Amino acid sequence: MNLKQYDYSHFRTVLPKNQPVLTDRALTRGEVCSKTGLSKSTVYRLIKQGGFPAPRRFGNRSSRWLESVIDGWMQSKEGE
Repeated sequence: MNLKQYDYSHFRTVLPKNQPVLTDRALTRGEVCSKTGLSKSTVYRLIKQGGFPAPRRFGNRSSRWLESVIDGWMQSKEGE
């Protein structure tokens, strides 16, 4: 069996030093509701009042929340 050897060095990604690696997930409305314990209507009411982070648009018909943003919001509410 003759196995070809490939050079994969061009696939390596070098991150700058001291640069954190972000592995943020984009959460659906259902995931946000489950994570926060809030209902869909409460989430949208709080967004309208400025008390909850607005989702980001992904394409024409999709909105998602970054998990880090929701985690930060939840941490800010722990002290209240």
